[in-house]
Amino acid sequence: MNKINLKSIVAGALIGLTLNLSNTYVRAEESVGSNSQTREASIIMDLIPDSFPGIAKVVKYPVEGAKFCLVDIKQSHDGSYNTATMTNTPAYPLIKECQSQIYEVLTNLCTSLNLKKINREGLCPQAAEGFTEAVQSAGKGCTNLTEFAKETHPADAVFRLVLEKRVVLAGPENGEAVWKAREVCCEPYSTRQDLEKYVWEDREDAILANTATNNEPVSVVVLGAAHNFGGTSSCGPGYSPIFTNIIFKGQRISCLAKDNIQSWNLAHPKEKFSLVEITPLAEYTSYQKK
Repeated sequence: MNKINLKSIVAGALIGLTLNLSNTYVRAEESVGSNSQTREASIIMDLIPDSFPGIAKVVKYPVEGAKFCLVDIKQSHDGSYNTATMTNTPAYPLIKECQSQIYEVLTNLCTSLNLKKINREGLCPQAAEGFTEAVQSAGKGCTNLTEFAKETHPADAVFRLVLEKRVVLAGPENGEAVWKAREVCCEPYSTRQDLEKYVWEDREDAILANTATNNEPVSVVVLGAAHNFGGTSSCGPGYSPIFTNIIFKGQRISCLAKDNIQSWNLAHPKEKFSLVEITPLAEYTSYQKK
């Protein structure tokens, strides 16, 4: 295994190796000329189904002239993503059901969008290759990887696909930003403003920057449902993600403190993002009961 940046790995594990999803590559034949990638990103948004089995909402927020399309899949997950202890938590049935629904969506996107990489929440680019090797090594010599992956990772849609060797991991986050988020989470007297900035907004900004650096027309990202990239400025007055605020460390945190896409698009007018949000039924139903 290649040498891995330990700080990036530890940060990813502690802050929530949730899963981030993905970078894909699709070559649309209609895309030619100087604005080819802009048209390609628009075509890709149209290729994403308006509904999936087991999914409550698929909402598309096109941005005129967007070069990239970000697909944000909302998930339930264990913040530490410690599979060994997760099964003993009250949230495990919800996590397992949600991840099963996400697996079906990703399986569809692997075919329709030729999905090749998955950006995993908490994972940085330097560690992606090493994690991919580690996950796939568990299936060495296995004759039925699909069944083995389902049994090994029943509550981890991304790792299931990686173990099946259908995709590899990509790291969308910035190591310093993830590490800072961990420090703020561990600090007993963190302010609401610090939590919003370091645990949410700075990491979301970094994900946009890293996915833009890949220069691929579509990136699929599986994140905790409380992460939002849009806002009413970029997505219109009808923007309504599943979580607008949550109680975290005893404080009410805004999940819409910053319109990340609007900020990015204003600063990078030639590298704009459009957004697609996909909310699994399990996560949506759980939220409605709260």
